[in-house]
Amino acid sequence: TSAIASGRCSDKRITNRVLKKNGIKVPNQRLARSKKIKTFLKKYKNFVVKPRIGEKGKGVFIKVKNSELQNAIDIVSDYPGGGIVEEYLRGQDISIIVIDFKAVAASLRVPPEIVGNGKLTIKELIEKQSRRKRAATGGISSIPIDNEVKRCVRAAGKKMSDVLRKGTCLTI
Repeated sequence: TSAIASGRCSDKRITNRVLKKNGIKVPNQRLARSKKIKTFLKKYKNFVVKPRIGEKGKGVFIKVKNSELQNAIDIVSDYPGGGIVEEYLRGQDISIIVIDFKAVAASLRVPPEIVGNGKLTIKELIEKQSRRKRAATGGISSIPIDNEVKRCVRAAGKKMSDVLRKGTCLTI
């Protein structure tokens, strides 16, 4: 992977432009602190808010509603390069690896899910699932109990201290 390609992939504004230029449907986006952001926000109901520079989903808030928007913008604006607000598009999140202009691998990125057992709290279930992911990936993958996870739990009408009924699934 060239330095140019790495730079393009880590800068979400450049990635968006390159994909759009090559005929791939991408979400409309604006810099979080741009002068045109208020007009942009009036067009859509749900948003993705993320750092402009980054990878592996760190600092990303998905399907953010207007009531949660300012908090998410404030958080991502502290990242290097600031933050981006995009329209939320329903669909699958696929990561594609391209080498020498050929797609060589693709992976479906699925949000983590926990299943209640009637005993453990949501926080404990997340920690348990995270330990499994770390063990299965040699420590590479985990579920951080970050602002986005807490927001998803709240959006589901739950608290981290709630105990999910046995068999109840919660996407986080």
